[in-house]
Amino acid sequence: MPDAADTMDINYASDLQLIRSMHEDDSFWDCIFDAKLDFLNNNADPHLASCVRPEVADSWINSRNSGLAPDRVDLGKYIDEETYAEALAANAQLIETARSLINKIESLNLQNDYTFELLDVDGASLLQIGDLKLHQFMGANYQCDERNLGTNAHTLCMRHKKPFVIIGPEHYCFALHSLIACAAPIITQLGTSIGALMLTQPIPDGPFTAADKKVLIHAMSLISSLATALSDQLRIDDYDIQLAETQSKYSKATLEAQRFESISRNIMNTVKGGIVICDAEGVITLATPEASHLFKVPPEDLLETNALTLLGDGRPFDEVVKQGGGTTVIIDEELHEAKISQISGSANDLEGYIIAIGEAKRSALGASRGKAGDTAKITFKDILGKSYQITKAKDLASRFARSRENILLIGESGTGKELFAQSVHNQTRPDGPFMSINCAAIPPRLIESELFGYESGSFTGAERGGKPGKIELADGGTLFLDEIGDMPLELQATLLRVL
Repeated sequence: MPDAADTMDINYASDLQLIRSMHEDDSFWDCIFDAKLDFLNNNADPHLASCVRPEVADSWINSRNSGLAPDRVDLGKYIDEETYAEALAANAQLIETARSLINKIESLNLQNDYTFELLDVDGASLLQIGDLKLHQFMGANYQCDERNLGTNAHTLCMRHKKPFVIIGPEHYCFALHSLIACAAPIITQLGTSIGALMLTQPIPDGPFTAADKKVLIHAMSLISSLATALSDQLRIDDYDIQLAETQSKYSKATLEAQRFESISRNIMNTVKGGIVICDAEGVITLATPEASHLFKVPPEDLLETNALTLLGDGRPFDEVVKQGGGTTVIIDEELHEAKISQISGSANDLEGYIIAIGEAKRSALGASRGKAGDTAKITFKDILGKSYQITKAKDLASRFARSRENILLIGESGTGKELFAQSVHNQTRPDGPFMSINCAAIPPRLIESELFGYESGSFTGAERGGKPGKIELADGGTLFLDEIGDMPLELQATLLRVL
């Protein structure tokens, strides 16, 4: 079976070499002890002593500079219950994770002359098992660091972020010369030391045999393995917490996105104008019902269509946006105003475009049919919808279109009465004129002249040569009186007699 030292990490090299260099006589201890006395009494540089490790020499100097007396016996710093409770609370996760590992150590039934501890970064003992009477300052309510304990294993392991063994006279204070301490740091995923695991035991009586060396090597292996396992478990716990937080944020973001999508779709469905939303490549992702009506296709048929082929005026959308966003498009041989706006992401990068399509440009009311006039391009097949109500309305309108009687179209504003009027016209007299007038949009004083026309010089501002009325212009075709209920009552009576 291979020696435990063969499986050690490179960080053990100096400690293992130290253990192997121990002699069974007292020469090893005497060399270190003499170097320390020379340092304390003669101010000799401990770095020059071959038997003193550089990290230990540095710690001796730090201990003396802190004012700690090497012959002090009341080592460590006693902390009150409140301070100790705060240390326990601050390290609750570390304690909980380490407790099961420490319990396994206790189950090994080691000899009674050892102490196993979990210490925080300040040297406060958080968990302890074993013989706590090895020295008076060990255990709860004591904080032990380099300033009040001198050179020690747990301070050095956390400082250098590697396992450390401190043997007998390597300790700065004489009260610790009879102890061996093995410690290994607990490292976070950020590479920070947050505590240490430490195993303390007395130096064996008599010569330090080969068996003692092997036990010490295995003790180092045990402490290091436990510290590594504890560090890994803490990292896993941190990853789990971060993953849970990320999943929570993702869930909230998903719900928020769904909420905004629902709001956006509801808004799109209530907007009266034709609105088309496309991605950065111009592919349509959303369209209002009015837009589908303009293109005479169901809304779902507009999706995945390239808006440039439907609306483009020859210029890329980004160029239109840079020039103010205004443009004109031709839909079904009608000219429409359009406004193109850019959709930007969180990093101000392009994510798509919003295209608002206005109503078709119409010539002024009263112009002759031959020049432009009002046009009727809608037929019954152009009216979208397959519900029972819309199908019945189209059937009734088609039947009445074949009669010679006047037709009354009743419906709320914006429900498409003019679409039915144009469809009726195109079914029965498509070659005749289609004249429409919005009775609510013309001042009462002018509506009579718009309907019946006037002779030259009839009033100030009248056109030379007079002007034919809509009724006369609609001869042979259709006169569509929109919002007729808003016409003045006295004029309604006159119009009734004409009709």
